[in-house]
Amino acid sequence: MPASSVAVQGQLCQPASDATTSVVVGPPWSDGVVRDLLFERSRRDSRTRDLERFVGVTPVRLTVAEAAGRLSFSWESESTVFDESTFFRDMGAVEMIAVLDSLPPPSLRYSVSGERGVEIENIEDLRAWPAKFLRSFASASSESERLEQVEQVEQMYAAMPSEVIAERFADLPGLLHYLDGSEFRPGEVREVPDLVPNLLGGEPIPATTRHEVLDLIDDDGCVAIKVRTVPDTEAFTAVVLETLRQRLPGSLTEEDLRAELGRLEIELTTIAQFDVGSGFVRRVTSTQRIGSGSHIRIDTTVITDMTAG
Repeated sequence: MPASSVAVQGQLCQPASDATTSVVVGPPWSDGVVRDLLFERSRRDSRTRDLERFVGVTPVRLTVAEAAGRLSFSWESESTVFDESTFFRDMGAVEMIAVLDSLPPPSLRYSVSGERGVEIENIEDLRAWPAKFLRSFASASSESERLEQVEQVEQMYAAMPSEVIAERFADLPGLLHYLDGSEFRPGEVREVPDLVPNLLGGEPIPATTRHEVLDLIDDDGCVAIKVRTVPDTEAFTAVVLETLRQRLPGSLTEEDLRAELGRLEIELTTIAQFDVGSGFVRRVTSTQRIGSGSHIRIDTTVITDMTAG
């Protein structure tokens, strides 16, 4: 599986016993816990010459505090090392927002519900962050057009509902906490109903998510748990066809619409590497594969727990 660009000294996990019949992912989150994480994103796109394009690497300090019987998580990002050309290369305001979605904010406050749902606590800080971030680059540019685009981004976020902002930023800690409290048995496959985003921006598509222990002891000594989500074929056809009709009214025949649909595909796969010794997930590698005909884009997100011991 993909390795982090920064190696963890020694073995990543304490190996489970060969006789293990059940694995409970129960991270010992409690008041005062501090974890050092490394957040990475990269992209492979068949339209570009580069096989893989680096997007960004960000060190993160995750601190847990308890107040009134509730745990609160503080996600503090250090400076991101990233491909600066990503931001101002033939990009408008909408494209800038898409890139911002791939970077972690400097500060994120959240709690985790019993259903492992992430609840964002500092939404207004997150609403203001994108424009501040982009302005630091636009101010170094002599192009007035760039400043206008940043103003458009600022206006978009100002008008964006709080629940949408929360959803945009909850995916980062959501990857880390997704398996909290789950139990797995080697050799057992668990399937649950799920939803995947509509590639064309319409209603989400019903899907099935499959959970299984991929390896009881992988190359890093971890219990590797695989989570794979694929859309339901019939629902995918119905939802995407309706979205195409709405976005391209009268411009395509039913045959054309179905031909366009036949080129679309999406698959989400996550590998979580769990350490039975510490009780923490030490690395999460999430891959989103989107295809349309000969065009294939693969976005990879990796969160590695770099904490010693």
